[in-house]
Amino acid sequence: MPTDHPASRTGLVLLDPYNDMLSEDGKVWPAVKEVAQSVGLHQHLRDLLTGARAAEVPVFIAPHWRWRSGDADNW
Repeated sequence: MPTDHPASRTGLVLLDPYNDMLSEDGKVWPAVKEVAQSVGLHQHLRDLLTGARAAEVPVFIAPHWRWRSGDADNW
């Protein structure tokens, strides 16, 4: 299997990068802080974004929310 992918067919998708989980001021930060810091989460995210941008790979933010009737009206 090839490990080289053309940038034109590649993208970086960040799922649910919520401030409440990633920010030190976030509501959930106290619950995830120990693990996030122990694995270098913030630096790894910065490295991913830097690498993707340097390779001209598009970056997509995919927020998640619960669908409710009418959410997609008038799109």
